[in-house]
Amino acid sequence: MARHRGLFWAGVLCAVVLVVAGGAVAWFAYRQTDGPDGAVRGYFEAIARDDAAAALGYGTVPHGATPYLTDAVLKQQSAIAPMSGIGITDVTQHGRTAEVGYTYRLDFADGPQQVKGTLRTSEHGTRWRLDTVAAHVGLQLAQAQNRAALATTPIPVDPVWLFPGAIPIRFDSPDLELAASTDDVRLSDVGTISLRAQVAPAAKERLTRQLTAMLHTCVTSTSLAQTADCPLPDDRYVPGSLHGTIARTSVDGLGYNVALDAGGELTVGGHVTFHGTYDVLDFQDVVHHRSGALSIPVQAQASLAKDLQLSWVNHP
Repeated sequence: MARHRGLFWAGVLCAVVLVVAGGAVAWFAYRQTDGPDGAVRGYFEAIARDDAAAALGYGTVPHGATPYLTDAVLKQQSAIAPMSGIGITDVTQHGRTAEVGYTYRLDFADGPQQVKGTLRTSEHGTRWRLDTVAAHVGLQLAQAQNRAALATTPIPVDPVWLFPGAIPIRFDSPDLELAASTDDVRLSDVGTISLRAQVAPAAKERLTRQLTAMLHTCVTSTSLAQTADCPLPDDRYVPGSLHGTIARTSVDGLGYNVALDAGGELTVGGHVTFHGTYDVLDFQDVVHHRSGALSIPVQAQASLAKDLQLSWVNHP
């Protein structure tokens, strides 16, 4: 009889353990899926797998037209920078509302961007839902507007609804890209995002090689025809008289920019350091032969329509 009672209480204890364990599993599953943190995690995971319908299901669908809250646009956002590393940092609950801290990573081609923020959630029956599931923002691009598209359409004048992640703007030239400071949208964004275009890394490398060759010609050629348009420190220096070398570090320090126009022509500017000999005019227009180092202002431009062929801009 004692042995049977022992088996009975052992069975009861096992049942209690299973109930507690089952409750813990159920609670954990609830927190993972239906709690405020689970709702936020599920939302971002839906975005990461390009599931627009599932993401919208975690909150109220915005009023009005939402042509960019689709799987197709999410796929474009993911192609630019997939979302990964989704995590919940903290949860602050006040009755039927809660603020959830989150973090995720956008893996852009030129390096990852870490994003963190806080989302407000509310309890609706047995579910927690996000108070907002998309950002309502205006997009303003000052450069190369004629070469840019949001998803597959021209950039709208009016604000649009977008999921968080990479801004799905593409240029019709691989030589352009959005600057890193303006290439993603977040749920906390409001108002207008001022976008900025920049020269893509591969294009910058091509321009640097081309400009290095042009500068080499300027300081080694004896042909006036080849050096007539070359940059000079100022108008007292004799064209074609500079012979020497250009410091490579100064070439690497030049700035590459996209012009402030709809076509988005590319410009290169700054100063390079020259070492060698040169002729300079005094105030009586007498030529003097000199040697040493000079700082030369450089300004060149390249057309996207002409395969990035650089040409010198008017020099002093």
